[in-house]
Amino acid sequence: MKENLKVFGFETLYLLATLIVAAGSFLIQLIGRSYSGECGFFIFDGSEYTYNIIFYNLGMVIYISFMIAGYRFFLKKRIAGLSGPGIAVKIVFPIIALVFSVLMFILLLVVALMVLGFDNMKPISMFEFTLFGWPVICMGFMIYAEVDAIKTDTGSKDITDPGGDGKTLIKEWNEVVTDADIENLNKIYNYFEDSMIVSMNYISGNSVDETLHGNMLGDNDLKIVFQRPDKDPFSVELWFTHTRQMRMLFVNPSDKCQMDIMKAKVCRNERSLFWTMWEDFDPDNEEHKNLSDVAYIEAEGLKWRVLA
Repeated sequence: MKENLKVFGFETLYLLATLIVAAGSFLIQLIGRSYSGECGFFIFDGSEYTYNIIFYNLGMVIYISFMIAGYRFFLKKRIAGLSGPGIAVKIVFPIIALVFSVLMFILLLVVALMVLGFDNMKPISMFEFTLFGWPVICMGFMIYAEVDAIKTDTGSKDITDPGGDGKTLIKEWNEVVTDADIENLNKIYNYFEDSMIVSMNYISGNSVDETLHGNMLGDNDLKIVFQRPDKDPFSVELWFTHTRQMRMLFVNPSDKCQMDIMKAKVCRNERSLFWTMWEDFDPDNEEHKNLSDVAYIEAEGLKWRVLA
């Protein structure tokens, strides 16, 4: 669970930042308020203040902008790891969103009491929208981000093979989640029989910026292109996300050994997805993983597509 959610890493900082921005935006809304009289509602009873519409909208714009920017440039990419095997994280994530929404409500209420005491803000509907609406927006937005991340690049589109045999090839990215997805991939590419690895592209996601600060995203994206002497399909690309390890045996001409893949398969356990060239490889057998001559790739998630 910890590896999937990474709740002790950058995601926690993002969610805490959401709380801080919400509190800060709420404070901005209270700037420029004007005294209106005496009134009581909810748990508040005392002086009545009216919002300054400019500062009210400014605070709301800052909060919503942070949510959109955080999703677009951070959350969408980080939460993509939730689309790997296992349903538990997809159930737990809405619970986490709910917890942070409750925390946001409490935080906004505390800020209101600290700044206003037991005074009132009018119109009541605007105050209630901030106090109750923002936590609901936060929860709905984070759940939307998780659902959208699962759907990202998983849509399938049927394209008829121009070779003329009338068979259908799926040329969009397809996510491997269920056992049926694994069986489908293995069958479509005939268990990688007689195929060859044409290229590999690995991107860690880590970098050092212009201020010499390290950015540790740990995407560990690995893309591998395969080709084989068959046109149905000829080439596929596998995209391993959050790759955990790659154990490969490379053959050089001087080795005078077979360079193509006799057979390979995709399989999984509760923790990871695997691509291996050993037909009898058992992902739940630790001895299999520790054999020195076993080639396999282990990752949290896997997508694939037909190239040709």
